[in-house]
Amino acid sequence: MEDELRKADVHLAIVDLKMPDLSGLDVAQIIKRYDSDCSVILMTGYATLDSAVGALRYGVVDYLRSPCARTSWWARSTARWRRRG
Repeated sequence: MEDELRKADVHLAIVDLKMPDLSGLDVAQIIKRYDSDCSVILMTGYATLDSAVGALRYGVVDYLRSPCARTSWWARSTARWRRRG
């Protein structure tokens, strides 16, 4: 993943909290290490206070609980994209 981040110009990453190899918080930390301008949105069906606090520590710009309406997800992600200028 780190090689891909170095090669690509990523502006927005939408990441699930629970994944097979890394957690979404791990991914957010790696993304911020390589590209502090990339906005990270974390989605989870397993929302906890600890994961929300961790998301804030790693610079996640939004924390969405799933299931969430597609219109809500789309509106929030496009709003983050537009704020980048």
